[in-house]
Amino acid sequence: MIRAQYSRLFNLSRSTLFDYLRNPLNDRHWQGSCAQVELLDGSIEPGSRYAIVFSFLGRRMNFECQITALEPPARYAFKVLQGPFLYEGEYGLEAVPEGTRLSWQFDVEPGRFFGILPVSLLKKVLISQVEKDLSRLATLLQDDAALSKEWIHE
Repeated sequence: MIRAQYSRLFNLSRSTLFDYLRNPLNDRHWQGSCAQVELLDGSIEPGSRYAIVFSFLGRRMNFECQITALEPPARYAFKVLQGPFLYEGEYGLEAVPEGTRLSWQFDVEPGRFFGILPVSLLKKVLISQVEKDLSRLATLLQDDAALSKEWIHE
């Protein structure tokens, strides 16, 4: 099992950040490894499922996921129902004087999917990707033009 945790401060309101993160369709705009997302149940609420495709370490991976928690504007969680390996993730949002602190946790059970790649290397690559993705997220949400063009509201 790999557990990766990361935290970043955003100069945004908690509700603005939460509203964006809670929609899996937005993942393809800010997650560099996300190639495609489709809502399978047509809704965004606990129990709703979505299909997501990632390209990571040279591999294309298809997953079916489920939203497991949606507690506006503080917490959003999800897990894999089907895919090449299992993972669960959670975003926690805390209002702080500077804006919002986003805490991200990701638990992965890669099994033998990545072959003999050491778990420590996988964790390092995963956290590096998260750092890049969160920088992209900050840029996207603080750019009004990007908000009006890219942000999917539902």
